[in-house]
Amino acid sequence: MYQKTYKDEVAEKLAKSLTAQTPELIPYLPELLVDIWDLGSSPEDMRALIEAYLPSPHKLQMIDMGCAKGAAPVYLARTLGCHVKGIDIIPEFIDAAEKHAQANDVEALCEFAVGDINEAVLTERNYDVAILDAIMDVLGTPAETIRMIRHVIKESGYLLINDAYKINEENNAAGVETLKMSEVAGSKCGSAKKSIDEIPEFPPEVLEAPYLTYEEWLALFRAEGLEVVATIVTEGKALFAFNEAQKELIRGRAEELMQKHPEKKALFEAFIKAQEGNQVAPDVPLQGITWLVRKIQFVPSRYR
Repeated sequence: MYQKTYKDEVAEKLAKSLTAQTPELIPYLPELLVDIWDLGSSPEDMRALIEAYLPSPHKLQMIDMGCAKGAAPVYLARTLGCHVKGIDIIPEFIDAAEKHAQANDVEALCEFAVGDINEAVLTERNYDVAILDAIMDVLGTPAETIRMIRHVIKESGYLLINDAYKINEENNAAGVETLKMSEVAGSKCGSAKKSIDEIPEFPPEVLEAPYLTYEEWLALFRAEGLEVVATIVTEGKALFAFNEAQKELIRGRAEELMQKHPEKKALFEAFIKAQEGNQVAPDVPLQGITWLVRKIQFVPSRYR
């Protein structure tokens, strides 16, 4: 009986994170995604949060786990003057990132490496900021991901997390709507601080779910010794338009690949279908958000 290896599990996680139904599609991902530079990235939102809440941004040492083509590292290095290391498992993505850093004259500030972030989280340490930019479940559930990534940053270091939360009437009323918002380039930003006593308790198994509500994210951060500093919430219409544009680019490349590899037509059709199902429509109860959270030294994790 065949038993999955560690490499098999990593390949499956990678495929799932990019909405590929099977690892068989992985060799074709660079061509399918060749037209998309900012894979899930919100570098402008990250810059806004860093400039608003972190002192001396140019002195920061940052790491982007699952950096794809380096959109966030290159943008942050160019606009803030900070040093950013990016790690991704797809060599073609790292090659594109290095070329883009050179084109923007920030190769001295950007370091890119091909690697498995499941392994990198065990060795990378002492960063001021770690970026988790829409890497989905490459490291596991949100709880598993936060549990691992928090060790990469210094005590009192920061995490920048570009993800989403489930919307329901209760958490929408209790969470985001209470923030003091201001419009920023298709997004809303504001301080998201709540006292520990204001954050509700949830059973540990609830926080292990693949998708969390706003309040569950807050509870997870508290459980892992993290404090929310601020957030930027992506407007639904802007997110929908962004996803629709990317979908069209992917469909075009998939059709080209079907012509080149007719024997793989079903594989590429399944990928297109998965992309259709993955797009966030205006009425789907998921809200894009970028979190800036800080590690609190004296609050231990309840999960270790």
